[in-house]
Amino acid sequence: MFLSAAGGPRLGPAISFAKMPGAKKTGAMLSMLPSVQELRDAFLCDLGLPSSGLGAMNIKARFEDDNTQAALAGSGITCPPLETYAKTLYRYYEDHLDPMKQRPARYRRALTGKTVLVTGSSRGIGLEVAKLAAEAGAKVLLVARDAEKLEAVAEEIRASGGEAHAHAADLSSFDEIDALAEAVLAQHGGVDVLIHNAAHSIRRPIAASVDRFHDYERTMRLNYFAPVRLTLRLLPSLRERGGTISHVLTMGVLIPGPYFAAYLATKAALDAFGDSLMAELQHEGIHVSSVYLSLTKTDMMAPVQEYAGRRDTMTPQRAAMMVLDGVVDRRRRVMTPLGAYFAFGNRITPATTSRILNLLQRAFPADDTPSEFPMEKAFITNAIGGSPF
Repeated sequence: MFLSAAGGPRLGPAISFAKMPGAKKTGAMLSMLPSVQELRDAFLCDLGLPSSGLGAMNIKARFEDDNTQAALAGSGITCPPLETYAKTLYRYYEDHLDPMKQRPARYRRALTGKTVLVTGSSRGIGLEVAKLAAEAGAKVLLVARDAEKLEAVAEEIRASGGEAHAHAADLSSFDEIDALAEAVLAQHGGVDVLIHNAAHSIRRPIAASVDRFHDYERTMRLNYFAPVRLTLRLLPSLRERGGTISHVLTMGVLIPGPYFAAYLATKAALDAFGDSLMAELQHEGIHVSSVYLSLTKTDMMAPVQEYAGRRDTMTPQRAAMMVLDGVVDRRRRVMTPLGAYFAFGNRITPATTSRILNLLQRAFPADDTPSEFPMEKAFITNAIGGSPF
């Protein structure tokens, strides 16, 4: 009844593995192995389920109300059938108990007293992440190139009762990254959370980049080499603290499209680096959260005229909450439902996905070339308010 009230799927037939020959004994033996326990917990975490609830899956429950009925006898008060108010109870849960709707409390429990470093925090998503983290009680280390803007953000956070420290650095310079790491370790002792948000994007077709290899070099330097170098410099302190590293990525990593080859390659590389980090250091408490954001309304998208009318953009505030959800809930991958659909489709039907993207590219050419599919272009433009990429 509660599943129905929540809009969930119908339950299928129950499966009892205990009735299978030898299954109960084998399961008991496997459950004693530490490696199996870790895999079980990781699998349930991916499903968003608590490991403590696994043993309750096949419990048969019987609810009786004899004592209640006896207490109410003669009062004229009767117990209504549960199905008549299950939706009311579920709405109460949604409004007051659902952890996803109690973000401030969750953030405070996880971040109070922690040191959180956010790159690219003078504006956009990084700015909003820094504000939310400071409101949750974290000591926020602000990193960006513009020292004046950075100090203004720090003052704003301090005025609101938070703690913030500005560390101006050009992350495209390896020397400045090293100096930043040294300053952070000397002044703050290390970090508990490292959020790689700073990035540069280039929208240009590959065929138009034949003589612009430097675009790929400078994008890779800031978007990939910089976060990797900073991570390596701060990794000892992160290992000591069982820290979290958050990679702010793009939905384009899940379904790479046209025009952003230089940018998407850097984010895909950072994503793979995060996978290797988790594979090597998860047992020490290190956590890596990969956040795949859809198009977000920031200064980065402003130069692209084709995006001016897009109605499906994400706000920086919403993007910041996705980033911190990954940190405080220790979620391995954070994406929108549409992102999950794209990721699934790209894995299962890659040839079809490539063909769809190619058709869309021909419908929305990057230059003044006439669209090969003007009707499709008009339909999509009307639906989302601009070019899909």
